[in-house]
Amino acid sequence: MAKQKKTLTTTLIVLLLFVIAVQFIPKAERNDSARGAKAITKQYDVPEKVQSILQKACFDCHSNRTEYPWYSNIQPFAKFMEGHILRGKDELNFDEFGSYAIKKQYNKLRSLENQLENEAMPLRSYTLIHHNARLSNEEISLLTNWSKALRNKMDIKL
Repeated sequence: MAKQKKTLTTTLIVLLLFVIAVQFIPKAERNDSARGAKAITKQYDVPEKVQSILQKACFDCHSNRTEYPWYSNIQPFAKFMEGHILRGKDELNFDEFGSYAIKKQYNKLRSLENQLENEAMPLRSYTLIHHNARLSNEEISLLTNWSKALRNKMDIKL
């Protein structure tokens, strides 16, 4: 019994030291610039309702304006979030949208529509914690209709 207690105590101490040690792993917050000249809102007409939906459901991972929650300072959550956010910004960044070629913009919007319609975005892991990021059918419809209308305007430029 005493040996089991000593083993358990040793294991808990090692675990605690590990948890403390991983807190020193640096995290990369990438909030480059706020809305610059290349932001989608500077390039195209984005109605206020659409902007509001994008802000609540997309911008934390797909803009330069990520709002990092308190738990983003705690490892291993920080590393997990960092990976998701960096991949999200690399895939689509609404604050860099104007720097994409027109064909890429068109394809990103089409991808946005498909992911919204298939409920692939926002990620379930995100909406579990950020309940306000869950999109209603009306909001999905509003975003996809806006995106399709914007793509139709882009067809002229292609």
